Amino acid sequence: MTAYDFPGNVRELENLLERAYALGARDEIGRANLPELAARSDAPVVTVDEPIPTLDQAERDLIARALARFRNDKEQAARALGLTVRTLYRRIKKFGLI
Repeated sequence: MTAYDFPGNVRELENLLERAYALGARDEIGRANLPELAARSDAPVVTVDEPIPTLDQAERDLIARALARFRNDKEQAARALGLTVRTLYRRIKKFGLI
């Protein structure tokens, strides 16, 4: 539910919850009780308990994935990441990916 924008604001959320309750959800309203919301949301499902990586960890992982995808072709990886090759080399060194 947190991934959905609720363009109708509070009234839309209220209607959604009332509909789920009317259709049988009692103790806990889950994804199965909100099929219209699941169908409209294209956001990835993230659990509350999932740890959030630091910005450095996320950047390191993204650079490593780009290098793997382009078989260490740094020019292609830099282009895909929107970086200059020089900047990519600096970050590779920073994260110890060499």
